[in-house]
Amino acid sequence: MSASASQSTPIVKRVLRHVGRLDYYMQPFLTSCLLFVLILQITARSIRGLSMPWTLEVITFLFGAMVWFGVSTAIKEGGHVGITFFVDLLPRKAQAWLEVLQLLLVGVFLAVIAYFAVTSLQFYYVRDARTPAMRLPYYIARFPVVPGIIFAYYRIIEKLVFLLRGILLPSVELETVKLSSRVLPPSADMDHVDRSSGEIGSDEHKGE
Repeated sequence: MSASASQSTPIVKRVLRHVGRLDYYMQPFLTSCLLFVLILQITARSIRGLSMPWTLEVITFLFGAMVWFGVSTAIKEGGHVGITFFVDLLPRKAQAWLEVLQLLLVGVFLAVIAYFAVTSLQFYYVRDARTPAMRLPYYIARFPVVPGIIFAYYRIIEKLVFLLRGILLPSVELETVKLSSRVLPPSADMDHVDRSSGEIGSDEHKGE
């Protein structure tokens, strides 16, 4: 019984790891679909008598899905546009607290967006609003906003945990915590945390 449980544990961890990176997997998939439909649209416009008006709708909705899934990946990698000149002049602990404040403000902003997004989806569902060309229900076409915001909150919590561990735990030297756009690089994950000391950052950074 214990042997089977121990064998299933790595599988569960592997599954959860892939689920936690679903936003990363969605980006190349959505980009490939967008490129394919875009080629169809260009082909339809260049051939007389061939009309594909639905391609414009698909492109619009795919681009919207890319944006929402891109929010979470940008949060993790610090990919959003920002000016850090004055922040970089502050002590490390002050930078870390400002990073925490920034993530909390982003969370509040996303909560407002989530409220209006859910309200809009409910409106589309009640009115049975559909797209002109494909007659696809709008609440389905606009639904990617929901998993996009969920993953964005997941990335915010992930970064807050790393930051607060570096600020509050005495065993963690704040110099090892990567701040601002370097909090969690693309390769960083929970496996990069030293379980004994709680240090945060890549192996290369720890060796500095």
